[in-house]
Amino acid sequence: MNGLLNIQKLQEMLGDPVEFGISPEDGARMNTHLEKRFDADQELANATARLFSTEDGELVLQALLRDTVLQDDAYPELLTSLSVDQVQAFSLMRKGQNSVVRMILRVIRQVEERERRD
Repeated sequence: MNGLLNIQKLQEMLGDPVEFGISPEDGARMNTHLEKRFDADQELANATARLFSTEDGELVLQALLRDTVLQDDAYPELLTSLSVDQVQAFSLMRKGQNSVVRMILRVIRQVEERERRD
């Protein structure tokens, strides 16, 4: 769920499947697959927003933020004892942790924006 993309916009971006040598039947199957995927992504986004809008969800989200995005990446006492490869691995791990929390925040924001528009 990198974003809540409008299915029509996605289909417009992809253009006519026949232009790419795809048969009309395969193009229709592709569109059906995209629509199902879009619906599943929307359902998951809505569930994520509902989950984190509860009191317990907000508590968990605050802990995730505190322990990831808001956490200082510099641990001088730890980093000085590691090799360059270990520091790089640690850095990548922290980046991954932060990206998951940012994805959750982005999905919540997108659902809230969509609900305000509707």
